[in-house]
Amino acid sequence: MNVTLLDITDVLLQGCPIRWMEQWNSQRTMTKDSTHLTEEELESPEVKTVNSTWVNNSEKQKKTREAAQIFRPMLNTFCRGKSLDKKLKLHQSASDETDVHNRYFSTEELESHEVRSAKEAWTNTFGKQKRSRRSAQAFWHMVNLFTCCRGKTRVKKFRTPHNDSDETDVHNRYVSTECLEDLYTHGEVLGIGSFGIVYEGFRKSDGLLVKYQTHPIVAIKYISKSEAKQIMDTEGLIPLEVALMKRVNSSPASPYIVQLIDWFDHPTEYVMVLERPHPCLNLVEFCESQGGKLTENKARSVILQVVEALRTCQARGVLHRDLKPDNVLIQTDTLQVKLIDFGCGEFLTSTSYKGFAGARLFNPPEMFLQNLYIPVPATVWSVGVTLFDLVCGSLPFFSREEIIRAKLFFREKVTTDCRHLVRWCLSPNPANRPTLEQIVFHRWFQ
Repeated sequence: MNVTLLDITDVLLQGCPIRWMEQWNSQRTMTKDSTHLTEEELESPEVKTVNSTWVNNSEKQKKTREAAQIFRPMLNTFCRGKSLDKKLKLHQSASDETDVHNRYFSTEELESHEVRSAKEAWTNTFGKQKRSRRSAQAFWHMVNLFTCCRGKTRVKKFRTPHNDSDETDVHNRYVSTECLEDLYTHGEVLGIGSFGIVYEGFRKSDGLLVKYQTHPIVAIKYISKSEAKQIMDTEGLIPLEVALMKRVNSSPASPYIVQLIDWFDHPTEYVMVLERPHPCLNLVEFCESQGGKLTENKARSVILQVVEALRTCQARGVLHRDLKPDNVLIQTDTLQVKLIDFGCGEFLTSTSYKGFAGARLFNPPEMFLQNLYIPVPATVWSVGVTLFDLVCGSLPFFSREEIIRAKLFFREKVTTDCRHLVRWCLSPNPANRPTLEQIVFHRWFQ
């Protein structure tokens, strides 16, 4: 069998960029005589060397593209949409770039040396960049020690000196570097959750009187880093709960949502310092102090404030996802309510959410049936469960099956308007539930 050099070149150039093929085709048409190779010549070291070199280079290029595709989502997330070529320095043609998105790989290819090397390189690079961000934060920390912050420095790291308590002059002071132990002492345990523990805290000095906190008592919440969700912020990686509270506490501050005063980044945990009204109880404790349930007048005042807090969250793009009486504080002398604990929260989107969040007995039936829920109708369902609990002294449902059936039985004497609002909020079909705005204008509140 006679094979020409042109035939060999045709085979070797398969898979090359289009411009190479075009150049070769133009040269091929100009070639008038072809040199034929015998089978012995095809087996020569020279031909074998050319062939093996091309195959090796082709395989390396192929696996490099595969590795690029595998790590593309992480790179794009980290670089905030910047070009992948700028990150990996892959000088590929447009045809190669398009081809990357349309390839499927075998298990062997995914376990190749090139892919593993790319993964290791990515991990090392990410670690270096993470350490660089921490170094940058430490650098700016030192800069701010000797610079007037004028209100623009994060509350996270810096506090004002003790010798000046004029609240109006807060923005014109120099910052100090006191840590958590310098500012607060711990009191008794207020609560223990799956992700951490909350202590009562006492501020050692009233040198900084925050506009929404005039009492030295605070709540100090510890969150394990292994359990906390984190997101990228202008400050670097921060806990999602802190990001949500920063968003929902933005000006003007809502009087119905607990305020984040400070937070600290410890080696194994995050620490949040939160506003704590005084004197206060959560709604479970308050109901017990009132004989197990509330009068409709008190329940009306509580639910109206809770709904206003949820409307603020919605307007600022935050989904609480864990509304229940345990997560609502009430100041016992004024009956002012504050929504707390954004540990199960998420940023609000127009799409459906998947998976359980918060207390299961406050989750809507669609969660059990489809494992999906739409944010606002699910929130309204939890408002209905909370209202039922306040006026009846018990939950409406005690199992998954009861929630799916959604059959209500009022064990206490409740007015017709209140019953109507509860049944409306607890409609099995999410589309039939009211919005938060419709709840506010319900006749029970008039």
